[in-house]
Formats: sequence, C-alpha cells, structure tokens
Amino acid sequence: MKKNKKWKASIAAFVAGIAIIMGTASFTNQDLTIDSLLGRSDVRTDARTDAQFLAQAALIHLEEIQLGQLAQQKSYMTDVKDLGALLEKEHTQSLRDLNMLADRKGISLPTSTNTDAKDVYKRLNKESEKKFNKDYCAEMIKGHEKAIGIFETASKEAQDDEIREWSSATLPTLRKHLDHAKMCKAKCDKV
Repeated sequence: MKKNKKWKASIAAFVAGIAIIMGTASFTNQDLTIDSLLGRSDVRTDARTDAQFLAQAALIHLEEIQLGQLAQQKSYMTDVKDLGALLEKEHTQSLRDLNMLADRKGISLPTSTNTDAKDVYKRLNKESEKKFNKDYCAEMIKGHEKAIGIFETASKEAQDDEIREWSSATLPTLRKHLDHAKMCKAKCDKV
C-alpha cells in the first residue's frame, strides 16, 4: 500500500515537473492530467470545456455584432435599428471583456463567425425589409434563448472561477437583449 502511494506521488511529481518545464499551455491533449495518468476515471478534465465555452461565447458575440450591423443598415423600422445598435454596442463590449479573460487564461478565440452564422446573415440580407424585420427579431429571440442556456450552464459548471463569474455577470445583459427582441418582434408582427 505504501509503495503504491509512493509510486503515485512519484508519477505526480514527474508529471508536474514536465508541466513546469514545458508549460501547461503546450499540452494539446487536455485530457492528459495527473489523475488520468494515475488511472482515476472518475475525474473530469474541464479545461477543455471552459475553453470550448469561451470559444462558443466569442462566436455568439461575433454573430450578434454582425447581425446588429445588418439590422442598422437594412431596416427602416426604428425599433429594429435600435435593437441592432444595442446588440452591436453591448456584444462588442462583452467581446472585449471576453478577449481579455481569454488572454489571461491563454485561450485562443475565433475572430470570425462560423458557417451557420454566415448562412443566417446571407439569408436575412436577401429578405425584403418587412420580412427581414420579423425574421431578424425572431433570430435574436432564438439566439438569445440559446445563449442564455449556454451561459447559465457555464455560470454553474465552469471549473475556472473567473470564467464562472464572467458568464454569470453576462447573463443579465443577455436577458435584457431577449426582452428587447421579444418587444421588437411584437411590434414587427403588428406592421
């Protein structure tokens, strides 16, 4: 029993030494942890999950910024333009905060939207103004409902305290955006 504990301690010290020499950021396989090397299958590695959340959050912000700009350019309805301006402004600020957080954590984030977001942009950009207004607001409702779910999960399950705090702090803004989008959609539906 003592030999087993000494052996595990030696392996842990060896792995820690390698991590110090190589730097933790150089590990590309984030499932490679001291616990996994010691054979503990009950331990979850959440560094990848936290990094994936930050990347997903960046994609959400990038899409909202781009679609907010489109709403300001394409719509002649004041409520839609105002929603677009609000989303562009507040998601831009949140993206700045996210980039600073990611830099502190050594996590690279996407700098452009993904294919799905580009497809939504193209589809909305081709629509007539009346259809655009309704569909843009509907897209903002759907997107913010999804974002709220993602951020709620991260606010509870992120392993990094700072990431958990940032996601919690972002939730009220996302909820406010959802409320604005719903009000805007109701006005568009009356036109």
